[in-house]
Amino acid sequence: TRNISRGSVRQKGNLEIFETLLANADFLVPDSIKRAHAKWKLKFNQVDLLLGREYATGHYLTLRPYGGPRSTWIYQNFNTHYDFEEGDKQRIFQKNQFWGLGLVGGLETNWKLGWNFSLYGDAAYSILFGFFDVSQTGTLNRTKEWELHKSFRSGKSNLDIALGLKWAKLFAEGDWAMAFKIGYEYHIYFNQNQF
Repeated sequence: TRNISRGSVRQKGNLEIFETLLANADFLVPDSIKRAHAKWKLKFNQVDLLLGREYATGHYLTLRPYGGPRSTWIYQNFNTHYDFEEGDKQRIFQKNQFWGLGLVGGLETNWKLGWNFSLYGDAAYSILFGFFDVSQTGTLNRTKEWELHKSFRSGKSNLDIALGLKWAKLFAEGDWAMAFKIGYEYHIYFNQNQF
């Protein structure tokens, strides 16, 4: 998954937003900022090797507990640019790279509707032992003012939730299956941003 988000704001008398944006750039005076621009980029890759078994709890509901190893790579860039009344330009470049390996376990539910359709819900939790590589660089008028590099290990947990509609059909006396899903997935990585 790749995601990019960006935004700009101009000073119009209210400096509160600039004070928030300048949390990591104390050496400049917020009163003189006329424009700020930020861009955040995310690359997210996740690989799961899962083993599970489906159980029928009645005619309309099936449960499928599963588990296995998980590996995740999350690369983030957060760049901010500030333009000042006097013509000065400050740039802050931040990078946060994470790689983790651990275990995931979860439960998938299917509520049968008929005609091979069902509503599905899925919840999973994982704990990953990972490595962070964090770097920050600040420049003023293209001159490097400060730089920080740090690498460390950390355990991180995450929660996955999914809801949607599923169509599935068995073939060859149940030896083969085909399924299509459309739904919404939500992944929460707790305390992941280490900028």
